[in-house]
Amino acid sequence: MQGFTQRREFFEKNLDLDSSQDFKSMSEKVKLCSLWAADKMGYKGLKREHYMRANVANIVRENKISKMIARIEKDLFEADIDYDHDEMINYVNRSKGAN
Repeated sequence: MQGFTQRREFFEKNLDLDSSQDFKSMSEKVKLCSLWAADKMGYKGLKREHYMRANVANIVRENKISKMIARIEKDLFEADIDYDHDEMINYVNRSKGAN
């Protein structure tokens, strides 16, 4: 039984590590996408920072990047900002830290 317990503990630690890395990657993508959108909307300084932090905080609650992308696109639409969805996704994927 000791071998099984050790394997289970090893698996649980790796699962926690994988989940943590997935979350970090997702939150980094939301951060980058939020900053990109804030720049498009002309947000500067604290307003830009607040917009990004609010979106990252939402990802903690929702844990779905697709919802955050939809929310950012809604913000861009409401601000009457022309943007290209593919441009936004490519920006996020090209940026450092995006997996």
